[in-house]
Amino acid sequence: MRSEGDSRRFTQALVVYQDNVLPPRYRDQSIAINPLQRCVISSELTEDTSTFRTSDFETTVETDDRWFRPVAIAVGPDGAVYFADWYDTRLTHVDPRDNWHKTSGRIYRLTAKELSSSSKWDKLLPSRTRFDLFAMTDDQLLNLLAHPSRTIRFLTLETIVARIEESQTLQDSLAGILNDEMDERRLLALWALQRGSVLSDEALTHCMLSSEPAPDLRRWAIRLLGDQRSVTGDQHNALIELAKHEDDVHVRSQLASTAARLDAEPALPILREMMLRDADQDDLHLPLLIWWGLEAHCEEHADTVAALFQDERLWKSRLVRETLLNRLMRRFAAEGSPESYRVGARLLAMAPNDDAKAILIQGFEEAFVGRKVEVLPEALREQLAVFRESRPGSDLPLRLRQGDAAAIKQAFAVDRAVRDSDPHQGRLD
Repeated sequence: MRSEGDSRRFTQALVVYQDNVLPPRYRDQSIAINPLQRCVISSELTEDTSTFRTSDFETTVETDDRWFRPVAIAVGPDGAVYFADWYDTRLTHVDPRDNWHKTSGRIYRLTAKELSSSSKWDKLLPSRTRFDLFAMTDDQLLNLLAHPSRTIRFLTLETIVARIEESQTLQDSLAGILNDEMDERRLLALWALQRGSVLSDEALTHCMLSSEPAPDLRRWAIRLLGDQRSVTGDQHNALIELAKHEDDVHVRSQLASTAARLDAEPALPILREMMLRDADQDDLHLPLLIWWGLEAHCEEHADTVAALFQDERLWKSRLVRETLLNRLMRRFAAEGSPESYRVGARLLAMAPNDDAKAILIQGFEEAFVGRKVEVLPEALREQLAVFRESRPGSDLPLRLRQGDAAAIKQAFAVDRAVRDSDPHQGRLD
């Protein structure tokens, strides 16, 4: 994650503040502890392609006390931020002796100077620290799912899950929330139904097809399909359509992650459509997520993965050329089995031009950096020879690793030529 601000930072834990007790500037922003520099830093979270970036806007807590060491942080049900102070000048295990100061640790509570005197939630939840959710009715719990405090919402969710299996009325109410595109509790309803094992395949498919402006419901429906590692025919069709047309980059990110967890048969058609989206090559993480999804199926379904490249459109894709081809060949070459070499030869044979072959061969060479290339199967040697004819000398590093006598002689000749042209040149790189 890219960041702007305090360059000294070593943030080992943080919270994203989702409550209404601290001043509004903290809402949905990061509050992080920094034990080495003895401070607590607040940062603005902003979207950065499929991930986020932080920009520090204040040092919320700082001191010149060398013993102050915040090591854990959490948001309480009262909306305050709590952090534990190790309170010891020694923070590491460089000295193995167990002689830390064990009696001076403390917990700090960070809250607003002036708390709001009343809230529309006071009647339902008079106290934020003393309450019994299990004593509440189903309707009261459903109302609490809209509480401004994430902590309260999640505690309420756990209470609902504990009773959902025995209450058809509660299941029906949650299904009604899920189907209401204007209800802000839809995502929590989805989680409750899934946690209670009463979420139907039809409801999950409907969530993927949701056209609401906020994409979280689609993203989480896709995530849950990955958790269960199986899809119905309708769900598979919906996933392929999302891979083709989804506008939200976070949903596409989850699509790639889920494709890595599904079986190859449903996953590879999804990945093929994602590989055709050239604009995603500029994303910070999505190209490698797509690679991760593709690579997950290489070991057991190498031929099926290679068969994707019978689609001529893939060879024209910028994302495929710049991220996938090299890694795919490198992965098969590094495996070093007759089967993986055969798949590598097949990819070279399908490559539509010398530029595509060059990318594949570069990946093949990188797989053998620092080690000798053993005997290659005939099919692969033939493809390498074809490329050598069109671009003489292009595979010199590979032939050197094979111990090719002609390549060794050629390398010495090139080295002499370089030295003659530049006496200060010490070696051939």
